[in-house]
Amino acid sequence: MDEVSISVDGLEIRFGKDWVPVPEPFAELIREYASNRPNMNTASNPHSNWLFPGYAPGKHMHAQSVMRGLRKIGINLQGARNSALRELVLEVPPAVVAEMFSYHAATAERHAQAAGATWSSYPALRDDG
Repeated sequence: MDEVSISVDGLEIRFGKDWVPVPEPFAELIREYASNRPNMNTASNPHSNWLFPGYAPGKHMHAQSVMRGLRKIGINLQGARNSALRELVLEVPPAVVAEMFSYHAATAERHAQAAGATWSSYPALRDDG
């Protein structure tokens, strides 16, 4: 688990070259999970570097497996994604969000309206001329 740093100072995960601190209570969940990771009991996989090791030695868990597991315990993935997007468009202009995630601008704008964002008053978006 080269991308996870667990110390007395806290827990950090590396994304690219940047280490990002993980706040509690999520850090505790990751610490607990890391000490009891699944798929570690095969002869060729006992020291996997993946936080989410897959069934195949040296491979990570497949995204579809993660999604099935989350759905199985009742997590609405589309609802979670939409909620996260709506939170984001309250902080960042929809056009920027659309470019960041390769969404159509109208899609990001619909999420902004649904979230109650008021970016129409944002100075860079006003046409004062």
